[in-house]
Formats: sequence, structure tokens, C-alpha cells
Amino acid sequence: MTIQKYKTWQEQVSHSITSIDELAKYLPMSKKEKGLLLKTTKKFPLRITPHFLGLINSKDKKDPLRLQVVPNSKELLEEKEEELVAWDKEACYAVKGVEHKYPDRVAVLVTRNCASWCRHCVRKVMCENVEGLQLSELSFKEIDKAVGYMKRNKMVWDVLLTGGDLFMISDKKLEYLLKKLREIKHVKIIRIATRTLAYLPQRVTPSLIKIISKYQKEGYPIYIGTQFNHSREISSETKEACRKLSDAGFILYNQAVLLKGVNDNVKVLEELFKELLCIKVRPYYLYHCMPVLGTKHLRTTVKKGVELMQKLQGRISGLAIPQYIIASKEGGKIPISYRDIKFSNGNVVAVNYEGKKITYFE
Repeated sequence: MTIQKYKTWQEQVSHSITSIDELAKYLPMSKKEKGLLLKTTKKFPLRITPHFLGLINSKDKKDPLRLQVVPNSKELLEEKEEELVAWDKEACYAVKGVEHKYPDRVAVLVTRNCASWCRHCVRKVMCENVEGLQLSELSFKEIDKAVGYMKRNKMVWDVLLTGGDLFMISDKKLEYLLKKLREIKHVKIIRIATRTLAYLPQRVTPSLIKIISKYQKEGYPIYIGTQFNHSREISSETKEACRKLSDAGFILYNQAVLLKGVNDNVKVLEELFKELLCIKVRPYYLYHCMPVLGTKHLRTTVKKGVELMQKLQGRISGLAIPQYIIASKEGGKIPISYRDIKFSNGNVVAVNYEGKKITYFE
């Protein structure tokens, strides 16, 4: 069946694929496979926008875009050390939706809604109604309470607006939230987390840009963080959306996730990072896929990640190389070094991209 192209983001959302029966109309699958995927979606729901579905090669079951959004029966296999780590009950949720792990910055989980559900998502728990962790979308009253918490905590100067996907809330609520945050003088930085640039680029409307631009001022910037894991996600619509945001003065950065079968290949990563720079999106982090429940089939080893980073250095500009990061529930984000350094008698012995030992005289 041909995938219809919908011009507005509201049409894209309302026509999203949310059932295996719908999905089977576009991606061929056996009766047995359908049955297994139905079981999977009872635990971890399905949602794919028509836009992103149209980028998937329907004939390739190992398509790197397919692996990110199409359910897999392996998600039901529970491994040791895997858990629904995403929404930590023990983290500091002083008020609903506000995660305060680091002294000078907070993350505000504004909504559980996303344009599409990533199968590797660190917040996979938001797909389930886990006791004590329910959140649909912060109400205006709950936003006021969250803002009040940040006003009282003078050390907070950086606020990450996430979820879910911030751009999945209405323009009205988005403006209300940004306006309230800009009333806090000690909050200098606002970061918006969204994957709509890949899944739903139609969301970047003139109205959206006008609203965000209103709250970006000198000394009070707004950064937009996104996630692209493969260069084929960068469609013509995506390029246009990124251009509009860049032209409006926003700095865009990418937080990719290292995924087995998707981008655990030096050529694939090189192409992705180069393409991102060409659309003015800075490669910022390359996350190691966390041991979230049901993700073993998508996880590679840290050793493999280090090897990939070593191969990238020297192949591409330093501007295109992100930090390789392990995200730990207990310890936060930990940068992983991929070059050995030794200190000896005032000298530094390091290994360059060719594997040669270089002595640097301090």
C-alpha cells in the first residue's frame, strides 16, 4: 500500500501507525510474526508517523530505520541487569516532572507524548503505566509549580525541556512554559529536546519558530537538541526544518545513540556526522545504548564503541566527532576516553589516530 503524504503535523499525528494490523499493510510480515509483534505492543506500544514510515525500505527487515521504530519480539526477553531505568523513582522529583540530579541544571519532563516510539528509548517506561510514574502532560497549574521550584533554587541556570518530546505539546502551552521560564533571571539557558526533526519535521511551522524566537534574547539563548542515528533519517523535509531553525538563530545539536545494526559501523557514523554538520546540526553526544528492558538486540559493547571512536578520529574533522557517553542511573553521564594517555617525568605519551605513540613535552 502506498503511504500517503500529509502536509501538516496534525495530520501526520492523527494518521500515525499505532497497530500491527495497520503496519502490516505497509511492511510485509507473516501471520506468526504478526502474532509475536502483537504481544510485544501490549507491553511496549507502537507509533510511527507516515513521514518516517515512508523512509523505511519495506523489503529490508534489517533496515536501520525499521530497527528503531518497528517492534521486535526480542523486546520481551528479559536479561539480567536490564530494567526500566528511565524514570528513576529515587531521583529528586521535588515537584511533578522536575528531575534535579545536577546542582546547576534541571530536566523538566513536560509530556510523555512522542511523534514515534523509539524501541531503544531510555524512557521506555513512559510507555507503561508504572505505579508512581504516571504522566500524560503537565497541566498549566503543574507548570507553575515546576517554575516555582526553579525560582526558589538560585543555582539553576540551565533548564532542559524534554519528556517525551517537547514539540508534541500545543503552541499555547509551549509559549506559556517559555514565558514563565524567562521570568526567572538566573535561568540563562533553555534547551529543548525533540526528535520531531526526524519523525515529524512538519512540526516546525512559522508559528512555532515565532514563539520560540520571542524568548531567545542576548545572554539568554535557546538550544535545540535532537536525535538522528542514521543519515537516511535526514530527509528533504528535515533539511528544510533544520534550515528554518538555524536561520532563526537557534543552535542545533545531535545526541545519537549507538545501536547494533543501525550505526555500529565507522562508515555509517562518518556519513551521519558529516551530513549533520552540513545542515548545521553539531554532533554532540554518541550515547551507548543503556540496558533498558528489552534492548539487548540493539546494544553493542562499549569496547566496540571505543574502537569506532578511534577509527573516526583522523577520518573526519574534530567538529564532527561527538563525545562517547555512558549514561548511568547512579552516576549520570560519563565521557568514555578512547585514547590512552600516560604521564612520565614531565612528558605526556599519547596515541594518535594512526596508532602511533607520540611523546609530548609539557
